[in-house]
Amino acid sequence: MSRTVGRPAEAVMQVQEAVADSNGTSVVHVGHAMPAARNVWRLPGRLLVVVRGAVNVLLRACMRPLFGACGRNVRFNPFDDFSYRTVFLADDVFIGKGAKFSAAAGNRIVVGRKVMFGPNVTIMAGDHNVSQIGRFMFDVCEKSPENDQPVIIEGDAWIGAGATILKGVTIHRGAVVGAGAVVTRDVPPYAVVAGVPARVLRYRFGEQEIQRHESLLGLRSEAVGARG
Repeated sequence: MSRTVGRPAEAVMQVQEAVADSNGTSVVHVGHAMPAARNVWRLPGRLLVVVRGAVNVLLRACMRPLFGACGRNVRFNPFDDFSYRTVFLADDVFIGKGAKFSAAAGNRIVVGRKVMFGPNVTIMAGDHNVSQIGRFMFDVCEKSPENDQPVIIEGDAWIGAGATILKGVTIHRGAVVGAGAVVTRDVPPYAVVAGVPARVLRYRFGEQEIQRHESLLGLRSEAVGARG
């Protein structure tokens, strides 16, 4: 095996020497030109990333006022599906791509501080009225109080990719919802839940650890988090 394997600089020099012209002039400039050419072809892709990022920042700035409330340092994809006026976001919320947050007028979805959502998370704070005899469910506009109930996600929670959270659920402070889980009932503080329907697997911290954790993060005072 050649000794040049794993030593690209020496290999390039040998190739350049092998293709030197009859006057002994090395074609070193060819070796330098090839990486530059590759970089030129990469420029459109890199430019697209920069432009797309700038567009997202601009659109986020324009759409932030549409939310019922939107705190500082909130990151979301402006092309995702939000029922803006009924969604309330506190500070430092990150929402991954593909989100769908839906609550009808008069209802609400409330997200506390320092909550992060993985991609493709769905929150449905409402349901259809399926008890009308002789009518297609799609045509039924009348709802009972139990058809629309708020969803509350308290601070320091993490909602994993592809999770679904249904009406009337409160995910308490510090909880973790596993990827693909379907949450149909309240999640206790600092619980880790997963599955369909979601169930408690374990808890993140003990009582003393929780007190220290919340003190360090300043989570005792939530800007957003009450039902209403």
